[in-house]
Amino acid sequence: MIVLLYFFAFLINRCVGVIYHLNDSEYNRMPALFALDDYQSCMSNPEGLYCLAQFDLHSDQSTELITLIRVSINIF
Repeated sequence: MIVLLYFFAFLINRCVGVIYHLNDSEYNRMPALFALDDYQSCMSNPEGLYCLAQFDLHSDQSTELITLIRVSINIF
């Protein structure tokens, strides 16, 4: 019975909807980040696979999504 409780505690601890850790092979699949792109020209380029932009998010209300974004920013 105790083993079953430990198993469920471990399982619940690992069940999250946000990726907090990437292994090396997953991380290496990400494109290199050198600088922010000219967003308009990147979006108009048919071969533009990744377009980077910098922006500030603001919300009048604290929603679950805003909270998730704030937590993600603090982790990464």
